[in-house]
Amino acid sequence: MCFQISKKNQPQNFNPSSNDSRSRYYLAKSSEQIPKKAVSINVKTYGGKYEMDDSINKTRIVDEIIKTLSNKDKVTQFLKENEISDIDTINDIQQYEREDSRKGLILKVKETNNSGLIKIMIDIRSGQPSIDQVYDAVYELGADFSKRVIMYTGGKSGGDDHNPTVGPYLVESLAGAMNEYPLGLYLVKKSESIISKGLTDFTVIAQPHGVLKFQMKDLPSKLQFREVEFWRVYFWSSYEGIYRPWEAFSDGFIDRFNYGFWMPINNLRIAVRWTKEGAYFTVTQTNDDYHALKEIWIEKENELRKIFDGNDIELVKDHGKLSKLIIKYWEFTSTVLLNATPDEKKDYAESIYRKFCTLVGII
Repeated sequence: MCFQISKKNQPQNFNPSSNDSRSRYYLAKSSEQIPKKAVSINVKTYGGKYEMDDSINKTRIVDEIIKTLSNKDKVTQFLKENEISDIDTINDIQQYEREDSRKGLILKVKETNNSGLIKIMIDIRSGQPSIDQVYDAVYELGADFSKRVIMYTGGKSGGDDHNPTVGPYLVESLAGAMNEYPLGLYLVKKSESIISKGLTDFTVIAQPHGVLKFQMKDLPSKLQFREVEFWRVYFWSSYEGIYRPWEAFSDGFIDRFNYGFWMPINNLRIAVRWTKEGAYFTVTQTNDDYHALKEIWIEKENELRKIFDGNDIELVKDHGKLSKLIIKYWEFTSTVLLNATPDEKKDYAESIYRKFCTLVGII
């Protein structure tokens, strides 16, 4: 079933076959639903606290966390009491800054009962956690690290309301999927309190599983990660009442159905995919004894060619019977997702969904 999208959020003058600048618009934010079961969490507190004023600038909070955890004794206590790392000695602490209201720490440490040095990153975002924090920790800055702490301050940061890849339930779901691999990934929230000499209250939201399902050699590629993000987040998050961020990555990265969308209709399967060959729709006959696709083609050929004006439509036959239609939508490949902006990804998702609904309406 296709769903109506608010007209005020429709893209303007978006041409998916063009490489020109694309329209910029924001999707209606899905009403965030709360899971029926609350997750049991453990809060670690170091010292006294007072309630945080809502007017405190989130950037300042990040700076306070960086300052506090740059102290070797305090970061050792933080990592140990939150069961992230039992540190024997810290050889080095370096600070870094990234885009998207983020700063962080890189630690080179020796753990108790471990003779070698390992690297730990603590990536801190002002506002809510983001998918890009995880991507950066796994594939970019933290690619060769042993443990990765994704931290966020809570509250709002500029642009969060219009960014579907930001949110605690969403990133918790992603952390659960990524921790099926030996990544040592932790999701940590700065609690809503501070003390006079630093921020010291943290809540561990997600942490590695006891038993790993996969090895590092099985880790999805950068492109696979971005493709699943596109379908499970950008494609689905636009539609109120349907999208559940806490389930976005519940199927992990192995299931092939995460790399596209399909719908069964009357002995047919209508699907859309975006691969290294471009974006395309397919209508496949699922019952060899039925002639639904042939009848639709005879009746709707002109309409289909009008709707997909300029797009190639390939007829695939099996033993002389029409078994599939393949409709090319655009030529540029899914690799553009590696460098596309969030607004561009939203444009792509909107365009594909609208054309999919048009195709369903014709069928």
